[in-house]
Amino acid sequence: MVAGMMAAEAGMPLGWTFYIAVEDTDALAAKAAELGAKVIVPPTDIPDTGRFSILIDPQGAALAVLQPLTGGSGGAFDQKKSGHGNWHDLASLDAQAAAGFYGALFGCTVTRSVPMGSDMTYHISATQGQDIGGFFNASGAPGWCVYFGTPSAKAAGAPRSRARADR
Repeated sequence: MVAGMMAAEAGMPLGWTFYIAVEDTDALAAKAAELGAKVIVPPTDIPDTGRFSILIDPQGAALAVLQPLTGGSGGAFDQKKSGHGNWHDLASLDAQAAAGFYGALFGCTVTRSVPMGSDMTYHISATQGQDIGGFFNASGAPGWCVYFGTPSAKAAGAPRSRARADR
């Protein structure tokens, strides 16, 4: 399973929220709060899945953490598997502050910064030596975008194109 749906909690922005697998949801939620995040859903058990919490980072982007049950993997993010999360982008009001928050919370580091035109710099982030996503400044609502792997972007878009043609 790589996705699910639920009713939004009070104070939570509407949209997709991704989960980051962690070893201890309770400790991570407490640390996130110490670093300035809002805990929207306190650490809670999900039957037959694990323990999760939903957070809003200090810049306003939603994220969730999941401590899988013993023996579980929390493997929705796997850069080697099609249909799994392969990359994460964070549009933030303050990319530098976001990089500091996520670095302190998860130990990720900015490996390089790439100019993307005259008014944007993309900061690539790594965990355990593997680039996994990036941060950039944006003027709109802060939020994460998850990219899913596919062997062919053209083939993945074909069902949608066929659906439009059938109307």
